[in-house]
Amino acid sequence: IIGGVPDIQNGTKLRGQSHLLIVGEPGTGKSQLLRFSQQLSLRAVMTNGIGTTSAGLTVSLVKDSGEWMLEAGALVLADYGVCCIDEFNLIKKTEHNSILEAMEQQTISVAKAGIMSKVNSRATIIAACNPIQPGQRYNPDYDICTNTGLQSPLLSRFDLIFILKDEINEENDEKSCCFVLNKFLSKEENAFTHSIHKSNLGYHDSFLWDADKLREHIRYAQSNYFPTMTTEAQQLLVAYYK
Repeated sequence: IIGGVPDIQNGTKLRGQSHLLIVGEPGTGKSQLLRFSQQLSLRAVMTNGIGTTSAGLTVSLVKDSGEWMLEAGALVLADYGVCCIDEFNLIKKTEHNSILEAMEQQTISVAKAGIMSKVNSRATIIAACNPIQPGQRYNPDYDICTNTGLQSPLLSRFDLIFILKDEINEENDEKSCCFVLNKFLSKEENAFTHSIHKSNLGYHDSFLWDADKLREHIRYAQSNYFPTMTTEAQQLLVAYYK
C-alpha cells in the first residue's frame, strides 16, 4: 500500500509499486483483506474479476455528441493508489493481455477509433483468487499455474504471492467460530467477551492503531521516505534467493 521508489535506468523505467496475489482456500478472509486494504489506501478501487472486461479494467471508448471520448477503467482510476481485484482468476483469458502492460510498464496504450494515446496506470494491484482444484483446495503436488489456472506470464508480474490454506486445527477453528458468533451478541455481552479476549492476549486499546492513524502513517511514509538499495541489502537478497 505504501509503494516503492520508481527509477529510470538507461531509458528503461523501473516501477516502484509491488503487486500482490493472494491464493487462498474458501474461508481464509481474502475478501476482507482486500476491503481493509481499500480503506487504508488514500486512493483505491475495488472490483471483481467475474464479468470484468479489458475495457472495464483499462480504458474504454464511448461516443458522446458525435465525438469519441476515453473513459478510464479501474487501473487508470487507481493511478498512484491501490486496485483490489477479487476473483482474479475468473477474468477471461482473452482479457489477460490488456493487464500485462498495465502491471509491468504501468501504462495503457490505446489505439481505437482513430485515437492513439497512452495513459498512466501507476497502481499497486492486490488480487485474490481461489484454487481451481476439486473442493477449491490448494494441491501442493501441482504448481501455482495449475492450482490457479493463471498463465505464467501473468503470474510473473506479481512480486509477492501468498498461499492461504485452511488447515484442520481445532484451536484455530474454535477462535474463528467465537469471533463470528460474537458479532451476534448484544453490545453489553460483546464488550464483556471482547475485554476478556484482549486480557488473555495481553494487549489493550492504547496499543492499537485505528484505521485513521494507519492511513496517516501511510501518507507520511509515502511523502517523507524514499529508500535506496544498499550493497548490504543487495547481498542479503541474493543470499536469500540462492
